[in-house]
Amino acid sequence: MKVLERHASSVSPARRGLTLRLVTVLAAGLFLLQAASPARSQTVAPNLRDFVGVNHLIGGNWSQQLGVGWFRFDIPWMSVEAQQGTMNWAATDKEMQNAQALGGQVLPMLGYTPAWDQTVKSSGQAPPKNPQDWANFVQAAVSRYSAAPYNVRYFQVWNEPTQKASFWLGTDNQYIDMIYLPAAKIIRQHGCYVVFGGWPASNSVQELDTVLNYHNAWQWTDYVDLHYQGIANLQHEYAQWVGNGKCRGLWETEVGYNTDPEFFGLYLQVLAWTQQVGWRDPNQFKLFWFAAYAAGAEGDKDLLKQTGTTLQPTSHGAHLIVMNQVLGGGPLRPFTQFSSQPSTTPNVATVNGISVGSNRTVLQFLMSRSLMQQRQSLTASVSLPGQPSKVQLMSGLGKTWNLPVQYSGGRVQVNAPLHADFDDCPTCHWVYGYLIIDR
Repeated sequence: MKVLERHASSVSPARRGLTLRLVTVLAAGLFLLQAASPARSQTVAPNLRDFVGVNHLIGGNWSQQLGVGWFRFDIPWMSVEAQQGTMNWAATDKEMQNAQALGGQVLPMLGYTPAWDQTVKSSGQAPPKNPQDWANFVQAAVSRYSAAPYNVRYFQVWNEPTQKASFWLGTDNQYIDMIYLPAAKIIRQHGCYVVFGGWPASNSVQELDTVLNYHNAWQWTDYVDLHYQGIANLQHEYAQWVGNGKCRGLWETEVGYNTDPEFFGLYLQVLAWTQQVGWRDPNQFKLFWFAAYAAGAEGDKDLLKQTGTTLQPTSHGAHLIVMNQVLGGGPLRPFTQFSSQPSTTPNVATVNGISVGSNRTVLQFLMSRSLMQQRQSLTASVSLPGQPSKVQLMSGLGKTWNLPVQYSGGRVQVNAPLHADFDDCPTCHWVYGYLIIDR
């Protein structure tokens, strides 16, 4: 297996400090699916690959196993135009070609000022002396990569553009005036879509709302983007910008980067919520894990851990592989023709129904450990047009049990025992898995 090299821009000390301070989403009880706006009818059935992205590239067949459909990486101005007036695209061309070879779509992040144009000495975070130099770079990058053979249609403008996050040393207004609006207008001129610069967890979502309202920057924003946020802030931003039709979608282009074994449940939670509010655009919602892989302790926070030239799934990666096995087989649609015990109860349990393609129905569920110990089973009555061929219970890490098929009167009756062997994480507060019905 050939392993593609990790992108040259490594995780900064500022990011390490930021992510290590993140609160644990699951321990805070954020599995509640609180609707941020009235549910809308679903007009698009996305595939799981539309939802799952990763930062950097993964070699071999890992992207297929993980169900990754999108890759995010930098196109750094400071590297492309290290010498004023001379642009070297060799490294980014190769990365684009590698991404296409892996069958994924690309989100390039445009950013970082070269030394010759910095107002203050920095590692690329300084405002440019001449904003036109930045516009010239964006014009060259978008012209190159929106055309054949690359045909990129989505571009992100900078990364975590706040002083608190340390990736932008100017003010919020300078970011909008000098960086964001000039770039967004160029991107739109090429018929492409604009992704905001990944609002960091160091700053509040209310600050993001203020920034998007400045000079009506939201009008030049197709996809609002957050980093390292839980469901409540995603719902807030959805209500502010997407549910009302102002922007096309809501992305989280950096999420994860921790060793919390419960954290992956956020994927189930967010996917369930997006099914509730409905997809009007196949790219309306996305989560990008940060990062694809690394060695040592950093690798424990990623999807894959590198040892020498080999990669092995971390707990996060193993959960994503199982999620892809369960939900990656076709278009996803909300499924509501079922009843279950336990049913969805705030702070205690969530049961979400999803149709996968035309022949699979899945109840993805999670419940508190105390409830599982009390009930020790999940029972469900599911309305289906024909007798199923197989019913399975699967844990978050892929332990599988075949269950008896009981079909009568157009309904499947299921009793799924949640015994000790089902439990993938005895120290975790939440227990989750899948009830899979195939026809």
